[in-house]
Amino acid sequence: MGRKYRRRKSAGASILRDTSSIAASGAPLKVFLFGVVGFLGLYFGFPLFLEGVIASNGEKGLMGGVATIIERRIIWSERLGIAVFLLCTGFALFRRFSDRKIGKQSQKISVVVAKAASRSIEKNT
Repeated sequence: MGRKYRRRKSAGASILRDTSSIAASGAPLKVFLFGVVGFLGLYFGFPLFLEGVIASNGEKGLMGGVATIIERRIIWSERLGIAVFLLCTGFALFRRFSDRKIGKQSQKISVVVAKAASRSIEKNT
């Protein structure tokens, strides 16, 4: 009998799932700091790096098409940074004021809510 392979999800969804599992088990202050560092890295750091790559290579010829793709990734990175911050802040607040454990189903729901909230925040700015 062959091995069953699961279809790979997007990298952003994997980052959010991993973040939710880390945030569900950590101390509230550490989770909040993790969210702040993740937000700063994904919202400011990664786009700054990609804009430097675009500026150093120029936007002519083949690089013009690549620059368009990279600019789209910058938007995704900003949304991911917002979602990581919202997810970690929510878990930190929940863990600070409640002694209950956060289950897998709650983690999945919170990832969906964080994705939706980050999309709506990005559209409104």
